[in-house]
Amino acid sequence: RHFDITRRGSAAERSEVLRRCLQSSNLVPIDGLVRRTAERAIGRIKDPVAQGKAIYDWVVENTSFDPAQSGIGRGDVEAMLDSGQLSGKSADIALLFVGLCRSIGIPARPVFGLRVDSSRLFSGLGATGNLRAVQHCRAEFYTPGYGWIPVDPGDVRKAIHDEHLGNGDAKLVVLRKLLFGFWEMNWIAYNAAQDVSLRGASGGLLPFLVLPQAEAAGVRFDSTDIQRFGYTVNASRVEG
Repeated sequence: RHFDITRRGSAAERSEVLRRCLQSSNLVPIDGLVRRTAERAIGRIKDPVAQGKAIYDWVVENTSFDPAQSGIGRGDVEAMLDSGQLSGKSADIALLFVGLCRSIGIPARPVFGLRVDSSRLFSGLGATGNLRAVQHCRAEFYTPGYGWIPVDPGDVRKAIHDEHLGNGDAKLVVLRKLLFGFWEMNWIAYNAAQDVSLRGASGGLLPFLVLPQAEAAGVRFDSTDIQRFGYTVNASRVEG
């Protein structure tokens, strides 16, 4: 999936979808520190595509990938900004981008999914075999005329961590440019939902739904606890 700035005329998104993609969630506020951070990131830029690029660049430059986080992270943007510790996994980094965009009136949404094939970019950005723990969150933002523009700041930070890339590394320069407006399609999307309520479940709202969920006797299991909650996920390529 590739964004081409020379091509306009995409179909307009439904207004109710855009309204939903401008709202705050439990862990992603759009006022206060979030809005002030976004305003600093965009400066005097007025064009919405350029604003999205400025926020993407700010997120890439100011976050870091933390492999010690469980799952794909917590996605608690407010806590990240309050603490000044802008480290995490893909959900943390993507939701920070989403929150900053929404705070200045740009519709944006996280897209939660699963890596299902190897990557042509870096080995760490793909997966094969048992896909149990390779969930990944990307993001996209909406601009009139172009529609939804895909971005993946989390994988930029993951590649920096995994490949030990320096700021001036030519591979990083290319990757940063590529992952604004591009999704490598070795990944399948599940949903873009936040503050998820599971019907019939006794546990509270989930900030997002990307891992299997199970409850027994009114107690929700920790989906990342491999000692108590086991499952496998496999994918295979179908030709033709």
